[in-house]
Amino acid sequence: MTLHKQEVFGWPCTNAKMCRDTASWADAHRWLCENKADRMVLDKKKFPYGYDHECWERRDKTKPVEFKYGSERPLHFYSEARDVGGCLDCEFPTGPPLLCKLNIPCSRNWGPGQQASS
Repeated sequence: MTLHKQEVFGWPCTNAKMCRDTASWADAHRWLCENKADRMVLDKKKFPYGYDHECWERRDKTKPVEFKYGSERPLHFYSEARDVGGCLDCEFPTGPPLLCKLNIPCSRNWGPGQQASS
């Protein structure tokens, strides 16, 4: 299936564990491919440039991951994660926290059953 990259305002907080943190996208991507429905990679900006890649996996395979609002970060995942029963079969913050809390639609916002932009 397709690899997606979506900007999110936050990070996984419930039903997720960070399994590793790596500077190598190749290592993070290889790990992600081992379980496309239950894993995601969240990029963390390094100063002064570049990214670390936080590798997250859901704990309970029967429930989606929940997110806590925070700073904007790129999230990488495969289509299987957004499918019904996948770890991202949920709503997560894709707009600035104030817009999300006020329930104002954000142009990049998408929910369950919708496809992310590639």
